[in-house]
Amino acid sequence: TAPQGIRNLRVLFADVTLYQLSNFRPTKSNIMDRNRFSIAADRCQQVRSRLMKTPETSTKAIFFRSKLCRPMSPETPCFLVDVLFRNGASDDEYNEIGIHCVVYDMTYRYEMNSDWLASLNALMKCGASEDFVTAANEMESINEEKALSLFNVFVSFADCNVDYTPPNDFKQGSRVIVRVGEIRLASNIVLPSASVQ
Repeated sequence: TAPQGIRNLRVLFADVTLYQLSNFRPTKSNIMDRNRFSIAADRCQQVRSRLMKTPETSTKAIFFRSKLCRPMSPETPCFLVDVLFRNGASDDEYNEIGIHCVVYDMTYRYEMNSDWLASLNALMKCGASEDFVTAANEMESINEEKALSLFNVFVSFADCNVDYTPPNDFKQGSRVIVRVGEIRLASNIVLPSASVQ
């Protein structure tokens, strides 16, 4: 941390799983019942009991830590993001931000008919009001006019898997698992973007 503000930021997860619920119909519960579960284990048990009461609900894992074999480095986090703030000679000249993202020993389960990305996008937008979104867009446009930002983005995938399952209506059932040893992606992003003719 520097006097001007935060210079380095790190976010990591030892294990993370993203689930998709289909045909979920939550049961009605009052506030008193929800406040009784103050321990995380009790809340997890409450979620399990609600799912048991709705057998038509299906749960599928989208992103999860691989379980096909023991990883070469069990202590390495599955998701690591480092953000480095490097400004120019003066803070008003430009903002240079380096983003390093590492994904290790993760599996992505791909299904052709899955709409989890649209559901996640709708979930993120439902909590923001229209006034808040308008104010954020206005502030973003003002910031773009004042400062030039350069983003150095580095993304690495190591020992990851892509699990593909065709739709159920296919005549021939199959399953394909592609294991990726290492993929590195790098890109420079300049904001605001240049004018396009």
